Amino acid sequence: MTQQAAPDSPLVGRTILLVDDEDIVRLALSRMLRGFGCVVAEAASPAAALAIAEVSGDEFAVVLTDVVMPGMNGRELAERLRADRPHLPVVFMSAYVPETAFPDGRMPERSRFLHKPFSRDELRAGLEAALAS
Repeated sequence: MTQQAAPDSPLVGRTILLVDDEDIVRLALSRMLRGFGCVVAEAASPAAALAIAEVSGDEFAVVLTDVVMPGMNGRELAERLRADRPHLPVVFMSAYVPETAFPDGRMPERSRFLHKPFSRDELRAGLEAALAS
């Protein structure tokens, strides 16, 4: 059974760029996001995410991206997306601890981190916090 989004949720109607190279993870997250009332643009790689962003312009409210992916990591992807959209919120997710993903110990501004696996409520809270930052 799919839970319906609360009509007053700040996520309802927001477009999320979801980037994860694992198909099953991306599918599960996409379903959760749609359950929150989000519009979801899915990308299986950072290159695909950049191509979507090029066509979509500034349509995204938040980027939800895995950190460890082949070719380009999530932090590099966020930097490239923010070159044209400096205030774009990003929620990074990884099974690794944040210190591994961000060896300098600094999360980029307007960013949040979710440690995989996370719950539906943790996902919602992370996205809402990113929007509010």
